[in-house]
Amino acid sequence: MNIKLYELPNYAYNKFKQVTGWPMSKEEAEKEIARMALLGIPVHKDHKYNQIMYLFDNLRIRINTTFDGRELVTGIWELKEPIYGWDLNTKQYAKIGKKLGLESRY
Repeated sequence: MNIKLYELPNYAYNKFKQVTGWPMSKEEAEKEIARMALLGIPVHKDHKYNQIMYLFDNLRIRINTTFDGRELVTGIWELKEPIYGWDLNTKQYAKIGKKLGLESRY
């Protein structure tokens, strides 16, 4: 199983570190966002703007697909409360993390 990583512009990388409070390299952040997208809830897909929104715990992550096919993180927001009814599958979280070389944060 190949896990797709999303491009992470500097503004999104800095916002991700600020919102999570986790010290990490840009590469680690790309991997962490990929894991969150896999385990998160896809809540909004906008075909006009080629974007999809994922909810993971108390984060909202927007990923856009450019006209040349690149997928990049264009927005990260912290919600006041975790998503109602959202439950982390810790086994999948650890399994995906192991494949990506990430430690468990939950």
